[in-house]
Amino acid sequence: MPWLPRKLGFLLIAYLALTGYALVAWLPQIVDLYHRLAENNSRLILFYLIAVSCGGLILVGLSIWLMIRLGKNTFHKHRQRARRLQNPSQLSPAEKKAEL
Repeated sequence: MPWLPRKLGFLLIAYLALTGYALVAWLPQIVDLYHRLAENNSRLILFYLIAVSCGGLILVGLSIWLMIRLGKNTFHKHRQRARRLQNPSQLSPAEKKAEL
């Protein structure tokens, strides 16, 4: 995917902006619905909390996975670039063999 390295920063910013918007816009609605359920039917509160918690855990898990994945790829990319820019005389015999 040749478009990925150049567009990744924009996609990450868009993802974080949408996540922030969701927290700001939907959190009051979630709390309001919880209070309305608490007044009307106490049995539905448990199912509502489970559903909201599962959705939140999925969002947090995917966000953490995305950040870890981006961090690993960035670290690997910088390490590979630094190795590529090394002078051949600075390489160890094993690194010289790996380059060939």
